[in-house]
Amino acid sequence: MVRDGVAPDHQSIKAVIRAFEKILADARVRFFGNLTYGVDLHHKDLKQFYDQIIYAVGVQADRRMGIPGEELLNSFPATSFVGWYNGHPDYRGLPIDLSSERAVVVGNGNVAMDVTRILVTSPDALAKTDIARHALEQLRESRIREVVVLGRRGAAQASFTTPEIKELGCMKDSAGKLCPDKWTRNGE
Repeated sequence: MVRDGVAPDHQSIKAVIRAFEKILADARVRFFGNLTYGVDLHHKDLKQFYDQIIYAVGVQADRRMGIPGEELLNSFPATSFVGWYNGHPDYRGLPIDLSSERAVVVGNGNVAMDVTRILVTSPDALAKTDIARHALEQLRESRIREVVVLGRRGAAQASFTTPEIKELGCMKDSAGKLCPDKWTRNGE
């Protein structure tokens, strides 16, 4: 999650990996990764060795919205787009097309704000992060000038954090001007 799911411009959040390393260094903790439950490992296997089993799993796949156009070319689920800019090998070759002037991000949670921020942040600023080089190259050529955020819920149900929305309001465009009233790449 830290490597593939956290936005490259949020290095302070990625620093949580140090806390995980500390926990995993405890002799009472054992970590087994790269396993698919139900394929590589089953409940009966775990019961042989453990008295307590807690299933704490995150989202591993996108939830389709079931709306017309969702399957169209250049329409991507967030996990794919985030994987693309974070350099996940499964998404490196994603056919991202940034040649239009407007992009729409559907959602009003943390990931939607991350995607929006990546699309409007200047490539020079992104170059100082750990964004995937192939994504940075494409973002340098991007023609996107406006990002529309389409919330599927009301403002009261939005799940982004206050700092994330504030970040969008004080971002600098490539000319170095503040653009608090409109989330655009070049202040146009």
